[in-house]
Formats: sequence, C-alpha cells, structure tokens
Amino acid sequence: MISKILLFFFLLSSVEARLFFQVSIENKKGIDLGLILTSELHSMEEVIIGRPLLLRMKNGVAIEMKAYWSEPKEGMGPSEQISIEGKIIDKKDNILKDFSKDPLVAHLGKETKISHEKEDQRIEIKIIPKLK
Repeated sequence: MISKILLFFFLLSSVEARLFFQVSIENKKGIDLGLILTSELHSMEEVIIGRPLLLRMKNGVAIEMKAYWSEPKEGMGPSEQISIEGKIIDKKDNILKDFSKDPLVAHLGKETKISHEKEDQRIEIKIIPKLK
C-alpha cells in the first residue's frame, strides 16, 4: 500500500531538468608591444530553448545566443547535443561574428569554444552546457 502511495506522488510530481550554460568570455586587447589588457566575464545562465540570451561585459563586448536540442534522443530525457546560434557583438552593437547560419554544436558537460580576432583584439568564448 505504501509503495502505491509513493508511486502516486512520484507520478504527480513534475521532474524536469533545466539547461544551464557555464559561459566564459575573455577579451584580450593589445595596447603596445608585449602589453595585453585582458577582461573576463564568467557566468552560469539558465537557458530556455529557443529564447535569446544576452551577456554583455562592462567594456561593451557581448554575446547573444539561442539554444536548441539538435537531435532527438531515443528513449527518455533530453539529447546530449545542443545547437547554439548567435553573434558576438562589439560595444557599438556591430556584429563581429555571426554563427546563426552555421551554429555551434555543443555536448552536455563538454566545453565548446568560439573566437573572433581583428587587429589587436581577440575575443574567446567558452560554453559548457549542463543539466540541473
């Protein structure tokens, strides 16, 4: 009898995994020969599939992204693979790199990198998707 009651409450409760991105943005700017100014942003963000997520550093560099499950998984639970569309934006809202048409493919628990280089500046973004 007790096992039936426990099973009933288990079936009533809504157990749902939430997707989070552990994001690191590193902006390196060469000031002079041998001098590099580095600024970083580290954040853990909850991601809602299909909705935009914007992270902006104090210096104006930003990443805007959307996530989608990229392949259906047989059985229960979410896929291990996530497609990430987005863009790297500078402080004047100019698009530095657009990866909307060629999305990143990330795997749960594994680091995915994207970077942009121009003249004396390098922006590197690391994303680790996690379920909680």
